[in-house]
Amino acid sequence: LVVILAGYSNEIMHFIDSNPGLESRFNRYIHFDDYSYEELMRIFIFNLNKNDYKITREAFVAVGNMIKDQLAKKSLKFGNARFVRNLFETIILEQANRLACCEQMPSKEDLMLITINDLGNIK
Repeated sequence: LVVILAGYSNEIMHFIDSNPGLESRFNRYIHFDDYSYEELMRIFIFNLNKNDYKITREAFVAVGNMIKDQLAKKSLKFGNARFVRNLFETIILEQANRLACCEQMPSKEDLMLITINDLGNIK
């Protein structure tokens, strides 16, 4: 039987320490460093490609700046790759909201293109 616990180091140790029986059962720990800016950008690009989206240069630069900002001010709750996945999903939602307001039916290219307008409401 293999049980994997993933989470923030201090919180996991607090959990293990909360029950004397857990410490002897969880005796192997592997620490993973946070992803770098470059790795987070590759994760974002992977999500684009996996879902057949394209992105304008202006929007791509803006996404990069959002990731840099998060890295610069990351809190203890920073989600790392989860932050990038959530950012990607929020951008897709914003894109859908933008396209829903169009008077004419969007083309397939419109549906697959992320623009700077899709990042405007993201904080």
